[in-house]
Amino acid sequence: MSVESFRGPGGASLYYRYDDFTDPWERRPIAFLAHGHPRNSNMWYAWVPGLARDFRVVRPDLRGLGLSKVPIEGYKNSVELLMRDAVALMDHLRADKVVWIGEATGAMLGLHLAALAAERLHCAVAMSVTLRIRDAPLVPSLVGAASIQTMLTTGMRAWALNSTKNRPWHREAPPGFSE
Repeated sequence: MSVESFRGPGGASLYYRYDDFTDPWERRPIAFLAHGHPRNSNMWYAWVPGLARDFRVVRPDLRGLGLSKVPIEGYKNSVELLMRDAVALMDHLRADKVVWIGEATGAMLGLHLAALAAERLHCAVAMSVTLRIRDAPLVPSLVGAASIQTMLTTGMRAWALNSTKNRPWHREAPPGFSE
């Protein structure tokens, strides 16, 4: 495994993990594993051994998460910007097409890419997709006023650690996984 960086749109410093245990004389496709919020590329750690023999595995840290930074001035998070980051990484890797595997926000990005640039995909796998009507207001009663307050007062890390305790998979997760 190696941790690499590249300059994304607007000069953002973006990071990704690269795992390749394919035969060097074969040109194997890239499996592009895109995580959701508030996770990072480490969430795919256990998937790598099963995939890296047949695929070159790329696990980006989405902008503002993991090692990837957010340029503070004028930054506005959007699916379109995150998709441009993903396409920039694909271009950086000289990958015409990838096998997209996305979870939550990463799944939404894959579906967005499939709709707008299907020629860049061999296929897309979407897991744990959260759907929200575009421009619908974020209603505190729907997402939990306590969650929003935690985000605002203690930051994303505290919110993420607190909210993962309530997710169904947390019961089966090994000790230390959420941390």
